[in-house]
Amino acid sequence: MGRAFLQAGKPREASSLLDEAVSRAPENFWANFYQGQVAYSGGRYQEAVAAFRACIVLEPRRAECYYHRGLAFASLKETRSALRDYDRALELEPRLAPAFLNRGLLHLQAKEYRRARADFQAARETERSRPWSTGIWHF
Repeated sequence: MGRAFLQAGKPREASSLLDEAVSRAPENFWANFYQGQVAYSGGRYQEAVAAFRACIVLEPRRAECYYHRGLAFASLKETRSALRDYDRALELEPRLAPAFLNRGLLHLQAKEYRRARADFQAARETERSRPWSTGIWHF
């Protein structure tokens, strides 16, 4: 139900159900993951970091956990932590175009233009190589 409320754009309802689910079953990966998404979408980035940290403990080989925690760290302006998480996400899933894109944005903000360009190109090429790609990347 929490996931359904989240997808329906009702984060308050989703949050209370997901909090209850995590309370009852803290080892439930998906309850923690969606709890992190609700926290992130509500601007509660520290809570999102904590939820995605739990996901990493539960499933340390899932790239999406590191990617989403990286998003939360970036929102907290914890750039080094965000970069470390994007790097790990890409180690686990080398075709994760959003991780390249978001890492590139952090490099751009730091005026590391060569690294930013490499990440943007990798994101573009990764997305282009997918059979379902829309081809919307324009850099």
